Amino acid sequence: MSADAMKAGMNILLPKVSKDRIQKRGIAVVGTVKGDIHEIGKNILSALLTAAGFDVHDLGCDVQASEFVRRAEEVGANMILASALMTTTLPGQKDILDYLASVGKRDKYVVLVGGGPTTAEWSEEIGADGYAETAVDGVKLALKMFEERRKR
Repeated sequence: MSADAMKAGMNILLPKVSKDRIQKRGIAVVGTVKGDIHEIGKNILSALLTAAGFDVHDLGCDVQASEFVRRAEEVGANMILASALMTTTLPGQKDILDYLASVGKRDKYVVLVGGGPTTAEWSEEIGADGYAETAVDGVKLALKMFEERRKR
C-alpha cells in the first residue's frame, strides 16, 4: 500500500516539474531486479532522476536482466540503474552485467546499482560503474557519470 501511495503522489508531483527549466540529460532505464518486489526507493530515484533532467524508463520490479537490456536498446538509453532490496536478489544485479557482456554491450551503458544490501564492495566485485546508498546519492552519481561520458 505504501508503494501505491508513493506512486500516486509522484503522479501528482512530476507533471508540475517545469520541463522548460530542466537541462536535458541522459536516458536511464531503472528497475528492481528479478525476484524482488520492493520499489519505493526505486520510485523515489526515478522521480528525482526525472526532476534532474533524465528521460527515465521505469521497468518496475521483478525485472529480468535481459529486459533491462532490451528496454535500454529500445529507448536508446545510456544508463541502467538496478535496485535490489534483499540479499537473495543481489545476484540479479550481477546478472545484468553478465548479460551485457554476453551480448557484447557492456561498454555501451553506465550501470549503477543500489538498494539496502548493496555496497560499494559488491558494486566493484560485479563490475558495476558505481553504487549509491540513497536515491539522492544515486542522482548525484548518475549526473557525474553522465558528465564524464559526455566529455569523452
